[in-house]
Amino acid sequence: MKKGKWWGYLILFPAISLTGFSYLLYFSDFQFSMPRYVLIVIFCACAVILYPAIVFENRKIKIFGMAAGAIAVAVLTAICLLNPPVLSTEIAANGEKIVFDGSYTASLSDESFGEVEIRYESGIECHVLHVDLRKAGDTVLTLVSPYGARTLYDVHVERDSVEISRKPGN
Repeated sequence: MKKGKWWGYLILFPAISLTGFSYLLYFSDFQFSMPRYVLIVIFCACAVILYPAIVFENRKIKIFGMAAGAIAVAVLTAICLLNPPVLSTEIAANGEKIVFDGSYTASLSDESFGEVEIRYESGIECHVLHVDLRKAGDTVLTLVSPYGARTLYDVHVERDSVEISRKPGN
């Protein structure tokens, strides 16, 4: 690489590719759990762009490498923004901690977290609360019976898990 030939970039390319892949994963996690991961996202983006500038002495190779890195970061960012991360899971089944059926309605107090719906799962012959979540944090789930009775549950969302508990005094 220090000989200043263009194929030296090919030697560096696997390291840049791995760093770009890390950028893609961490940027996705950053979108879900802002502001977590902001420093590693910035580091990975800068590393992809600046590695060639630090390693090579030839001005043309530096410029090519930095331009290729900047384009890669832009493309990876666009991919993440167009395909935001979604945690799609069932958080409860009828009869576990919560009693409900298909006649109930479910909603989240902060709709920016995502969507919740009651589904019937024929495999387990039971109604479940299915959620599609787009960010981490705390929100409140409201279940409304067909008679108008409301039950509130605290919901804590992480990137790969959801905890639900009945709100005290409810």
